[in-house]
Amino acid sequence: MSDQETKQRTYADGAVIFADGERAGEAYILQRGQVHLSKLIGGREQTVDTVEPGQVFGEMAILGDMPRMATAHAVGDVVCGAITRQDFQTRLDRMGEDTRDMVNFLIVYARDVMPRGIDTGELTHEDAEDRRQMHDRVREMMASGLPINAATSSSDPLTANLIRSLIAYASRRLPRGK
Repeated sequence: MSDQETKQRTYADGAVIFADGERAGEAYILQRGQVHLSKLIGGREQTVDTVEPGQVFGEMAILGDMPRMATAHAVGDVVCGAITRQDFQTRLDRMGEDTRDMVNFLIVYARDVMPRGIDTGELTHEDAEDRRQMHDRVREMMASGLPINAATSSSDPLTANLIRSLIAYASRRLPRGK
């Protein structure tokens, strides 16, 4: 893992690493300290998750130019590795073609397929059919073990954890049944 691709970030206790609603620029792997992810709920900021060393957070940054879904606060002195979407893509380009294609497909699935029509309930018949085909393809990938193999074959912990997070994100969003 090159220093050019992974940046070391340090934050003092209480520092805001990123804020809810900001454009996502980097994903992080926590190396030391703890991070609380919080959201404004009912007019009060509430912790919705706690990140421990070795865990990835802010991973939606690799999906595209999306706003942050929570605020990340350093708890104690925090050290983390950070990677941009472009640097993650550079790492994927070094992997085998099947792995790269699979991860890029999961990124498209998570970024483009899942959000469309969810809030409004407005899906055309073509959208619904496209979505069904995408769900089926993700199910086939998961059954093949290829995504897990890709994550475990990476010697870079940040890339491996980002792939694992992407797999978990896609898996949680698969419709139940079939």
